[in-house]
Amino acid sequence: MAKKYFKKLTHKGEAIKYQMERGLSNAQISRTLGIPESTIRYYRQRPSNLEVKKSSKLPKKYIDKICVLASNKTTREMPGRLISIKINKMLEKDNALDKKGKLLSITKSQVNRILKEKYGKPLKIKKVFYLSEEAMEKRLEFCKKIINMNLEGKNIFFTDETKIDTAPNTSNESIRASPRIKNMIKKGDKEGYNKINRETKKYEPSIILAGGVSFYGLSDLILLKGTMTEFSYSQALEYYKENYDEFTKDNEALYFEQDGASCHTSKKMKILLNELFGDKFIQNAPHSPDIAYPIETLWAELKKRVKSKNPKNLDELRQISIEEWNKIPKDFIQKLFRNFIKRCKKIIELKGGRLEPAHLRQIRQEANEEENNDEEQMINEDKNTETKRLKLKMIFNEEELKKKQEKKLLL
Repeated sequence: MAKKYFKKLTHKGEAIKYQMERGLSNAQISRTLGIPESTIRYYRQRPSNLEVKKSSKLPKKYIDKICVLASNKTTREMPGRLISIKINKMLEKDNALDKKGKLLSITKSQVNRILKEKYGKPLKIKKVFYLSEEAMEKRLEFCKKIINMNLEGKNIFFTDETKIDTAPNTSNESIRASPRIKNMIKKGDKEGYNKINRETKKYEPSIILAGGVSFYGLSDLILLKGTMTEFSYSQALEYYKENYDEFTKDNEALYFEQDGASCHTSKKMKILLNELFGDKFIQNAPHSPDIAYPIETLWAELKKRVKSKNPKNLDELRQISIEEWNKIPKDFIQKLFRNFIKRCKKIIELKGGRLEPAHLRQIRQEANEEENNDEEQMINEDKNTETKRLKLKMIFNEEELKKKQEKKLLL
């Protein structure tokens, strides 16, 4: 049992060996590494098992060929199984033999281990929004407009709509199945099947939500029946106007923002927007979730919170959505507007291009450095004021002592 258990823990072999060389007892090693004493005894009797095993006995040219076959290709295009088949054909053709005179071969798991040592874990491919040349030009124009108008994130009231349903989020969910369950799955047993499959309806009950966010707080959450049309959006704008008026008490230079959906940009809506907001209105560039990221991040946070509650029907979905919307803390909201100008400047540098994770990391690092510098300046200013006060106190105390000494001399 110990041998089977420690096949999964070969990476601890070096740690066990190091502790043995230090002269520690089985009990001491067990306490240090959190390993049963019986396992330590097993490795003392078989020290050869502590050595790190090589991934493969293949000659170097075949290992290089594995790396060439897998390089810059997805695991779907070139899976480990397909690579092992090709390499085994090459070994058979070359009549490659081991020391015992047997034909060399390689399995799928050995191929994957070699590739993991060479390249590390495979990178996940993510879906990103498509950007045409026309969209990039509009993004560039929008960001230049923001910079020219000296608009900061706290001067914009972002609004948007989203769809949310009752379907559970199973994208990152997994199960640690016992051997019994695995055997049941292989046999096609219903109990095992239900463990790894979650039945969902083709069209889950869903609602459309509309809302907005500014540096000063959230708007009212608007629940829509049916799809967003001119008529329903005109009603939403009236609610937005009430929240906008509240936010303008804190910031009179606040601008209302919306995306370029067809129901937002009709002639009737343009007239209504002009009546409600006048010049304090901007329309975001198309395909730009990285610019309108405060509202996009807020929707993602709301969906995450709602999914964790597992609503069963539309009534629960509505109730939970409203409750979770009101629970989002103000600190989280204000952090969303932290690097808005820096993002716009970066998009201008990229000529309207997409902000990649590396760009976002760079923006965050710059913002953190600026914050640290500001904190250091404040600390230095505080220290200077404290030292001045201390000097004044010291001078005053010395004068008091001089006066006392003079009084003593007079007496």
